[in-house]
Amino acid sequence: MPMDPTQLTRWRLILGKSAEEPLQAMAGGQPLLGGDQSELDEALEAIYAGDEIERNEWERPSDGGPHGSVKGRTMPRVAKWLDQIRTFFPKDIVVLLQKDAIELQEKLVTAERAGLAWHETNYLALRRGPYRIGAGLEEAPEDQPAKVLHGRYVNLFDPDLKVQRSVALDPGSHVFLLDLDAPAAPGVRVLAASGKILPGAPAGTAVTWTVEGINHTPGIVLLSAPQAPKSVTLEGRKLDTFAYDATEHLIHIRFPNESRPRELTVEF
Repeated sequence: MPMDPTQLTRWRLILGKSAEEPLQAMAGGQPLLGGDQSELDEALEAIYAGDEIERNEWERPSDGGPHGSVKGRTMPRVAKWLDQIRTFFPKDIVVLLQKDAIELQEKLVTAERAGLAWHETNYLALRRGPYRIGAGLEEAPEDQPAKVLHGRYVNLFDPDLKVQRSVALDPGSHVFLLDLDAPAAPGVRVLAASGKILPGAPAGTAVTWTVEGINHTPGIVLLSAPQAPKSVTLEGRKLDTFAYDATEHLIHIRFPNESRPRELTVEF
């Protein structure tokens, strides 16, 4: 059953120029936009277009050269856009559109002044010290492959704290990664834990921590260690629920959490 031409026009305005060809085919080759609708589409494209060429058109200075500071941008083009949105949208929507435009402009100018190339991606990725925070955008185009982070990571959102050599930022995904290859002090170190963990006083070849967590929940501690432990004890009781990965130099220790301080000791 063919779609109502009015519905196709609405979808064309929502999805933008990239949807023009398939939607027009559904309409039997008939034009989807005309008159005021074309101007409405132009106003929306000025902010939400994913095409860098269209945005450069918005930002081109009046002298025709490469875009530069805010002062050099085309004021007649901005005035036309303001007139368009005030014609087609109510006042509250105009405020939102202007806010989006200002935020975009601030980002472009900031990137330009920092000497950074502006480009859009289907993911967010930040690095802070040994940590990487990433997310895949849910509205990412289907034909754009997901960003893949390569390295040696532990996703702190993973309850098993497994080592991952590659992490794909698929649409809708969220990761909080610890980079195991980031510079760090030598020796035995706590990398992650499912509860509070505080260092205790070292005693010979043993290292002790005080652990505490939410009662009756699975507890896990991830340690970096240059060698395998001889034993692990919790409140003086021997634990068998630990594993040493000789390749990664990591110790995973598991135990039931309790909401009181307890001593966890690893003997080397």
